[in-house]
Amino acid sequence: MNDAEVSFAFFDVDHTLLEGSTGKYLADVVRKRGLLPFSLLLKLGIFYFQYRTGWFHPHHLWPLLQKLKGVDIKEVQELAEEVFLNKVKPNLYQEAVELIVKEREAGRCVILATSAPRTLVLPLAAYLEIDHVISTQMEVREGRITGAFEDSPAFGAEKHRKVADFVAEHGGSLSRCSFYSDSYYDLPLLEEVQEAVAVNPDRRLRKEARRRGWKVLRFERKLGQREVEVGGGGCGKVSPRS
Repeated sequence: MNDAEVSFAFFDVDHTLLEGSTGKYLADVVRKRGLLPFSLLLKLGIFYFQYRTGWFHPHHLWPLLQKLKGVDIKEVQELAEEVFLNKVKPNLYQEAVELIVKEREAGRCVILATSAPRTLVLPLAAYLEIDHVISTQMEVREGRITGAFEDSPAFGAEKHRKVADFVAEHGGSLSRCSFYSDSYYDLPLLEEVQEAVAVNPDRRLRKEARRRGWKVLRFERKLGQREVEVGGGGCGKVSPRS
């Protein structure tokens, strides 16, 4: 596969590849360990409710990120690994893994495109042998979180921008890409790709997908403790710069 022939399959993560969300699973672990005050955990719960009901805006994240200022990034990375092993991996959808394998067999480069923090999804990317992750990145200086983002969170129109920039940088076109998502918030990107697929869609996306004639998939089988062959590769000469 040469650079001109590269096409991409983008996958959202939370509620698409897995049942539940990485952020909520992390919050559960943090709550049980008493690592964050109850007031902050309450805000996390409110944010999750707002997200699922369509009232969330990324500016809500700024006060939360300020609370993490000064935290050693290694502590977050260790928590992310634990959350992956105990929560994320068992709740991966078997159908999603099979779909990733099919996309690779078709010659597409598989990429995660998620609004979740990069640190939180890297263990999942490693397990699925995915080199490219488009995500929200916390700013880290001298090993500690600064309380700011490296760039705007990869949410809604910003996710679309980041994905479009990545595709253009690697000589591709969104018109030759596929995108799998559960969320109406991802409509800006779903509208631009060749193949838009709604996976376990929320109410608004389900309605939109039916109106536009997009494919709708329902995933139910969870991976549990099974191991799978994910068929890594298929990215040709695309370098892992994301």
